[in-house]
Amino acid sequence: MQEEISEFEERGTRVLAIGQGTGEQAAGYAKNWGIGFPILGDPKAAAYQAFGMLRGNWWTVLGRSLLTEPLETLRLVAQADMRGAALPAADVLRLPGIAVVAPGGTLRFLYKSQEPSDLPPNADVWAALDSLEG
Repeated sequence: MQEEISEFEERGTRVLAIGQGTGEQAAGYAKNWGIGFPILGDPKAAAYQAFGMLRGNWWTVLGRSLLTEPLETLRLVAQADMRGAALPAADVLRLPGIAVVAPGGTLRFLYKSQEPSDLPPNADVWAALDSLEG
């Protein structure tokens, strides 16, 4: 996402992420990883619940990838910043997703990931954004 942020900005879109910690922890994460868009803290998981995002289990979060791509999975685990997992509000089984909300608050696109690396192609998100113009 970070690499293609200009594509989103060209569509007049504000990109933001919602994390599991406090606002201060989210800001620290963004600074540490050089993320150029805001990350909001949501320690009570209100946004997660409002969008009906999914919660995986150990199989969906880690087991399946260890069986199908063990070396890549181990590499990613070794490189992972695990400080977030130690946050009081952290739930490592929460799965990500992407929502496109139109001005006025109408939900126009929602993708609920089935596993941690499951995100839609940016082209699908851009198509949802482009449909807002029409």
